[in-house]
Amino acid sequence: MNFLQFLILFCLVITPIMAVDTSNWVNGSSDAGFSFQMPPYWASDPVDTITEAIRTDKSDAVILISYEPINLTESKGSQGNATIHLQKKMADLKVPLPEIVEHDVNNVTASGTTLSGTIITAKEERSDNHIKNWICEYVDADAVTKYTNTMYAIINSTVFR
Repeated sequence: MNFLQFLILFCLVITPIMAVDTSNWVNGSSDAGFSFQMPPYWASDPVDTITEAIRTDKSDAVILISYEPINLTESKGSQGNATIHLQKKMADLKVPLPEIVEHDVNNVTASGTTLSGTIITAKEERSDNHIKNWICEYVDADAVTKYTNTMYAIINSTVFR
């Protein structure tokens, strides 16, 4: 495990115990069927019909949230299929060697670095015949350290209809 992977794993492990002040956050929503909270100085833009992008004021970190129906040809809730699906998504994001950090029957989290140096952490959750995706992109290790707790506060604030 290299230093970057260790840093990402460390941030994932300590995130639940570190608090983020969300008292002045604003509410956002997507036509895809979900709502979220975000810091007031961040921006939110639709990417397509199922995805919303939320980015910092400096665009040094972005979180993509999507909500899509599960493909009926896949086994619903299968850990193997969820892992394969997320690995394909990471390959689409140009992450050559993603590391599966956490997985269970309905949840998979992976992290890695693109060839251009962008650090990616992706989380996929399957429930209610839908796939819920959160993809966090960081420009460098400093951005990971600075924004991981905020990203996970956004993830935890997401409500799917």
